[in-house]
Amino acid sequence: MKTHQDWTQVFLAAPTVLGVIDTYGIELFTHARRPESPADWSQRPLESPLDCRGKLCLLLNQWGLIVGWACATANAADNTFQWLIQQVDGRMIVLSDTGFHAAEGIPAT
Repeated sequence: MKTHQDWTQVFLAAPTVLGVIDTYGIELFTHARRPESPADWSQRPLESPLDCRGKLCLLLNQWGLIVGWACATANAADNTFQWLIQQVDGRMIVLSDTGFHAAEGIPAT
Protein backbone atom coordinates (compact mmCIF):
# COMPACT_ATOMS: atom_id res chain seq x y z
CA MET A 1 0.00 0.00 0.00
CA LYS A 2 2.86 2.39 0.72
CA THR A 3 4.10 2.17 -2.87
CA HIS A 4 0.92 3.60 -4.38
CA GLN A 5 -0.38 5.63 -1.44
CA ASP A 6 0.58 8.97 -3.01
CA TRP A 7 -1.39 8.15 -6.17
CA THR A 8 -4.64 8.09 -4.20
CA GLN A 9 -4.38 11.81 -3.45
CA VAL A 10 -5.44 12.51 -7.04
CA PHE A 11 -8.76 10.71 -6.56
CA LEU A 12 -9.81 12.24 -3.22
CA ALA A 13 -13.01 14.29 -3.15
CA ALA A 14 -13.33 17.86 -1.92
CA PRO A 15 -14.56 18.50 1.63
CA THR A 16 -18.20 19.57 2.06
CA VAL A 17 -19.95 21.20 5.01
CA LEU A 18 -20.76 17.86 6.68
CA GLY A 19 -18.70 14.72 6.87
CA VAL A 20 -18.31 11.50 8.79
CA ILE A 21 -15.27 9.50 9.90
CA ASP A 22 -15.04 5.89 11.04
CA THR A 23 -12.64 2.96 11.14
CA TYR A 24 -13.07 -0.50 9.68
CA GLY A 25 -11.18 -3.69 10.45
CA ILE A 26 -9.25 -5.31 7.61
CA GLU A 27 -9.94 -9.00 8.07
CA LEU A 28 -7.98 -11.82 6.51
CA PHE A 29 -8.37 -15.56 6.55
CA THR A 30 -5.44 -17.47 7.92
CA HIS A 31 -4.31 -20.27 5.65
CA ALA A 32 -5.67 -22.95 7.99
CA ARG A 33 -9.15 -21.41 8.17
CA ARG A 34 -9.55 -20.23 4.58
CA PRO A 35 -12.70 -21.68 2.92
CA GLU A 36 -12.39 -23.69 -0.26
CA SER A 37 -14.44 -21.25 -2.34
CA PRO A 38 -16.14 -17.85 -1.91
CA ALA A 39 -19.49 -19.67 -1.70
CA ASP A 40 -18.29 -21.35 1.50
CA TRP A 41 -17.54 -18.02 3.21
CA SER A 42 -21.15 -17.59 4.30
CA GLN A 43 -21.05 -21.06 5.86
CA ARG A 44 -18.18 -20.10 8.17
CA PRO A 45 -19.04 -21.02 11.77
CA LEU A 46 -19.54 -18.06 14.07
CA GLU A 47 -17.06 -19.43 16.59
CA SER A 48 -14.14 -19.14 14.14
CA PRO A 49 -13.84 -15.41 13.42
CA LEU A 50 -11.64 -13.87 10.79
CA ASP A 51 -8.27 -12.54 11.84
CA CYS A 52 -8.23 -8.75 11.98
CA ARG A 53 -4.84 -7.63 10.66
CA GLY A 54 -5.30 -3.91 10.13
CA LYS A 55 -7.53 -0.89 10.46
CA LEU A 56 -8.72 1.42 7.70
CA CYS A 57 -10.00 4.91 8.54
CA LEU A 58 -12.17 6.77 6.03
CA LEU A 59 -13.21 10.41 6.13
CA LEU A 60 -16.27 10.87 3.89
CA ASN A 61 -18.02 14.00 2.67
CA GLN A 62 -21.82 14.43 2.68
CA TRP A 63 -22.14 12.50 -0.60
CA GLY A 64 -20.16 9.51 0.64
CA LEU A 65 -17.03 10.34 -1.33
CA ILE A 66 -13.64 9.81 0.31
CA VAL A 67 -11.97 13.03 1.45
CA GLY A 68 -9.11 11.37 3.36
CA TRP A 69 -7.96 7.97 4.48
CA ALA A 70 -5.31 6.27 6.59
CA CYS A 71 -4.46 2.77 7.74
CA ALA A 72 -2.75 1.31 10.79
CA THR A 73 -2.29 -1.96 12.60
CA ALA A 74 -5.37 -3.60 14.12
CA ASN A 75 -4.45 -2.60 17.67
CA ALA A 76 -4.40 1.14 16.86
CA ALA A 77 -7.00 3.19 18.69
CA ASP A 78 -9.49 5.28 16.72
CA ASN A 79 -8.15 8.50 18.24
CA THR A 80 -4.82 7.96 16.44
CA PHE A 81 -6.65 9.13 13.31
CA GLN A 82 -7.56 12.55 14.73
CA TRP A 83 -5.02 14.14 12.36
CA LEU A 84 -7.45 13.38 9.48
CA ILE A 85 -10.08 15.52 11.18
CA GLN A 86 -7.57 18.29 11.87
CA GLN A 87 -6.71 18.50 8.16
CA VAL A 88 -10.25 19.70 7.37
CA ASP A 89 -10.71 21.81 10.51
CA GLY A 90 -12.68 24.96 9.68
CA ARG A 91 -13.88 23.60 6.33
CA MET A 92 -15.94 20.63 7.48
CA ILE A 93 -18.09 19.54 10.42
CA VAL A 94 -17.00 15.94 11.01
CA LEU A 95 -19.26 13.51 12.85
CA SER A 96 -17.73 10.50 14.60
CA ASP A 97 -18.35 8.00 17.35
CA THR A 98 -16.80 8.39 20.80
CA GLY A 99 -13.79 6.26 19.81
CA PHE A 100 -12.18 9.35 18.31
CA HIS A 101 -12.15 11.19 21.66
CA ALA A 102 -8.81 11.35 23.45
CA ALA A 103 -7.67 12.37 26.92
CA GLU A 104 -5.74 15.28 25.39
CA GLY A 105 -8.98 16.61 23.88
CA ILE A 106 -10.91 16.39 20.68
CA PRO A 107 -10.69 18.44 17.49
CA ALA A 108 -12.94 21.50 17.26
CA THR A 109 -15.32 19.74 14.85
